[in-house]
Amino acid sequence: MWIVTKIADLVQLKPQDFYKTSLEAIEDKINEKYANKVIPNIGLCVCVWDITDASEGLIGQYDGFVNINVEFHMVVFRPHRGEVIQARIKEQTSQGMRLCTPFFNEIWIPSTELPEETEFVEAEKVWLWKSDEETQLYYDTHEIVRFMVLEERWYTQPPTKPKESTDSDAPTKTTYQAPYSIIGTMAAPGLGITLWWE
Repeated sequence: MWIVTKIADLVQLKPQDFYKTSLEAIEDKINEKYANKVIPNIGLCVCVWDITDASEGLIGQYDGFVNINVEFHMVVFRPHRGEVIQARIKEQTSQGMRLCTPFFNEIWIPSTELPEETEFVEAEKVWLWKSDEETQLYYDTHEIVRFMVLEERWYTQPPTKPKESTDSDAPTKTTYQAPYSIIGTMAAPGLGITLWWE
């Protein structure tokens, strides 16, 4: 679920950061730039693990910024296929379930990846698993579940040119697509609501 990746980048320290130690100021700038951001085909950056190399700082002529070339290791969230993870049910629709962890909200379980004999109860907006003739188990929203990672999906937002506005143009609705999402399954034994398997 967690990997450490090596990154090289240029860090600019503002004069306002000079009261900090060099290491602290560099780590703060790296975390400001990368933490909680997705790097395509790498994953969701969490925090700096360590700094492996830093050049001498060069002071900019007009702005007073100190420019430092830095190599560092970053902790990244990127689960591998087949990994079992715990998450919480965020929302349910007839197409499937959206799950979330405390730091990642883009986990999707399609309806085809739920156990057999699972049906969506439209009145309550929840999924119901009839494990046998007598037992009915509900997937309640906000319950903790286990799921297995099937695939990752990456999306790069293409640049769009600005639209020339006219008075008659109505505001257009833009759809958000996450840059990184995970598709999972709960169809195998031991997966689903954690309380079922205790």
